Amino acid sequence: MRGASGNPRRTGSSGTLSQTRQSPSAASPSSVLRTPDLSAAAISCCALRDSPSGRVLVPTSNGGISLSDTKIAFGTTLGRATTIAEIETLLLPDQPADAADQVLAEALRHCRQGTETSEDELLDALLAGPWELRSVETSGFRGAANGTGAPGAEAHPFRLSLPRSARVVVIQGANGTGKSTLADAVEVALRGSTEGSTAFISSALEQPQSRHTGTPGSDIVLSLENDHGDRLRIAWRSDGSSENAEVTWRPADHVGEEVTARPGDRWASAVSTQHAVVGYDHWTHRLRIGHLSEFVRDRLGLGDSWLTLWHLLHTRHLKSAQALDCWLQARETAATALETLDEQLALQYPYARVPQAVQLPAGPAEDVGTWFEENFPTAERTGVDEPHVDPYLESDVLEARRDAAAGLTAYHHAKREQTAESVTGEGLRALMDLVEHSPSHPGGNCPACGVTGSDWREYARLTLQSARRVREEFNLAQARVSELRDILVDRLLPLLRHAERVIPAISAAAKLRALVDPLVPLHPRSDDDPAWRALKTLVEDDRFAERLRTVLSELQSRTLLDDQWRAARRRRCEPFLAVDRTHGESAASVDATSQALVRLRAVYDRLHEQRRQVLADGTAVPLQELLGDIGIRRLVLNVEGSDNEGLDDAIGLELAVKEHVIRPGALSAGQYNALVLALLLGANVQTPLRFLVLDDPVHAMDDFRADKFAELIAARAASGTQVVLLTHDQQLVDVLRHHVASLHLIKLSKDPNGNIVQLDATHPWQSLVTDARKVLSANTDSAGRYTVLSAETAAVLVLSFCRQAVDAVVREFVVESSRNGIMSKTAVAALDRAFTTRNGLQLVERLLHRGHPAKVLTSRLLRERDLLNDLNAGSHGDPAAATTTTPQGLLARVDTTEQFCLELIGTLEG
Repeated sequence: MRGASGNPRRTGSSGTLSQTRQSPSAASPSSVLRTPDLSAAAISCCALRDSPSGRVLVPTSNGGISLSDTKIAFGTTLGRATTIAEIETLLLPDQPADAADQVLAEALRHCRQGTETSEDELLDALLAGPWELRSVETSGFRGAANGTGAPGAEAHPFRLSLPRSARVVVIQGANGTGKSTLADAVEVALRGSTEGSTAFISSALEQPQSRHTGTPGSDIVLSLENDHGDRLRIAWRSDGSSENAEVTWRPADHVGEEVTARPGDRWASAVSTQHAVVGYDHWTHRLRIGHLSEFVRDRLGLGDSWLTLWHLLHTRHLKSAQALDCWLQARETAATALETLDEQLALQYPYARVPQAVQLPAGPAEDVGTWFEENFPTAERTGVDEPHVDPYLESDVLEARRDAAAGLTAYHHAKREQTAESVTGEGLRALMDLVEHSPSHPGGNCPACGVTGSDWREYARLTLQSARRVREEFNLAQARVSELRDILVDRLLPLLRHAERVIPAISAAAKLRALVDPLVPLHPRSDDDPAWRALKTLVEDDRFAERLRTVLSELQSRTLLDDQWRAARRRRCEPFLAVDRTHGESAASVDATSQALVRLRAVYDRLHEQRRQVLADGTAVPLQELLGDIGIRRLVLNVEGSDNEGLDDAIGLELAVKEHVIRPGALSAGQYNALVLALLLGANVQTPLRFLVLDDPVHAMDDFRADKFAELIAARAASGTQVVLLTHDQQLVDVLRHHVASLHLIKLSKDPNGNIVQLDATHPWQSLVTDARKVLSANTDSAGRYTVLSAETAAVLVLSFCRQAVDAVVREFVVESSRNGIMSKTAVAALDRAFTTRNGLQLVERLLHRGHPAKVLTSRLLRERDLLNDLNAGSHGDPAAATTTTPQGLLARVDTTEQFCLELIGTLEG
């Protein structure tokens, strides 16, 4: 069986990304699912281990939801991307147990290797939250001339500070005073770019600019703080053609190393999915009907890692399926080729026994390489040195035998026709020398033996001629029998020996071997040596040819043909083996990849379902509060599928009304905005950015819904979320004051030079004291003399403002004290019956216990009889009853009043 690689685990990595972006105006356009252990502890440890850069983060408690009777810590965090380690914990057991586990482990390893790490430390910083806004500083951004150096501009950038104690901050101002500028500044700084910001979407009618008119550049500095005291500083700058941003993470008390890096796409994506800032352009564009589903989709998103993992597995599954097709096609081709080969060889060798059919591997999971070697072994693999049967051996042997027989016959015929006794060797040479050197005469006695009566020279010549012929025939016969001997010993004998081993029942082989074996050590040198006689016997054997044919035929059928058949089959199967080597492992994983995809989809769907439930539950109360009057009770989120195969599902959004559902398009403008607010409040829970910036949130709402909205904001602030509202609506401010105890109010205005001016109007007495100071500053010259108003008129106005400030601060103190239990709930009603400033102060003094700081302050002010007299005279329009009407005296009364207000409110904060 085939195996798969293991699952090495990644260690933390870190890095930074430098990126300069062009501004929009300058830029060019089927298995049983295993339920793994999903315990909160496992996820928590996993999340800390797999924090993007490997830094140790402080764990936070963010609840959990049920998933297969377990709790997953990140389930309720809408908009939070799931880490690779968390996905691995969900999908895999501790050790991969089957092929699907191995496929998933390998895909997760590839995900880690392909994950961009350049912004990991910044993402760690984001996860180190929850973060709250502490200040926004801007210079030259959009409508703010502050700090630009332009004519009439303020020397310093505009800076808006948000106190820790204020859970709801209301920034109030008329249209054009810079409210949207601040909201856009927060969004742009958080993203690190105007790219993707709704306020900077270009159209044919508008080309948004990030710079104030006439300024060379614009700057934004955003300061955030978490519960541990860590600081996150985001600095953004644009010169009109390019933008640069830098994020600095500064741990509290200098514990840990400060991190500074440039944010990129991953940071922007992580921040934008939080939807912490909803500017005016969001209401008019981004969150309209056509885009609301995108908002919901962002909040429900589990992160790109799931999509990356899906595409990896899906791509591998497609490749595995294609590989399986190739493998099966190659197997079919091999099967057809083997069948055709066996038919052809069976026809070619009808006398041969057909070898057993080859059983091809059933599937790519089998080890095709081992199967191939076992079915088509080489000589080395079998350990048997099988001789090769030459198809021409029989004809070569018989031809050599015929030649040897002819040579032997010619030699023996020459010997029988020899005219004299056999003269051979030295005798023949001596006779030749005698004939050559004897005197040449026609007759006479023989010089050697003295015989007379014949022509001895002619006799000698005939003798020599006969002897030479015999010698030539002998040499020819010797060559031919030697050639026969070599063929028999070198080529036939190994086959005869092999035939006796593999076909012991064939007697012809033994008989042939009995004829050939004696020739091994011998060579035919004379006509009477053993080799000559053995070869002569073999040549004269009438059954030699028959036996030879029998042996070779049987060998060809039983040995040679098997080998050839096996070799031919091997050649037919070699392409199949090559395909298996290329595609076999991938083809074998098709079932595993299919199971991995099924498991991934099932776990993803369950998590996504949990998040849909979290969002629906989170929006239930806001929906009932804001839209309950028209019968809407809950949000219905449906997965509508996607045109693209994978996990990228579209979300359908409907509203449950009694027994039926309606689409958001059926709502009026105000009702639709209420729906959007319900979604924002329901989704903005337990996020890394624990604040919500809303620009003109009650746009198009009626009074009923605005009041309900204020109640929801108060509840959200009480649960820990920092809410920043930007509005021009005084009625909303009044409603919020009624519902929110710690409301912080800042009023914005803009001077003729484009500078944004702020006024802390959190406490009503602040604006009254400010008005008193303005009366004095506007009506006195450098010498301290009145210029426009008379002393009496100025005194009435200033002292009247001061008395109203004292009354306002006393009332604020009593209201807050009754809320936090310092005073009883009836204290406010008692104050309403006090009528005069003195009576109000005496009420506070009487209700507070001894030693309370506010009791000391009110007692001290009650002893200031002249001050109280002057305040009373001013409120009654009686300057003559006042003890002072001079600018200096009135300024002292303003200072005393302001100091009392600050100290009295300070006792609440302490």
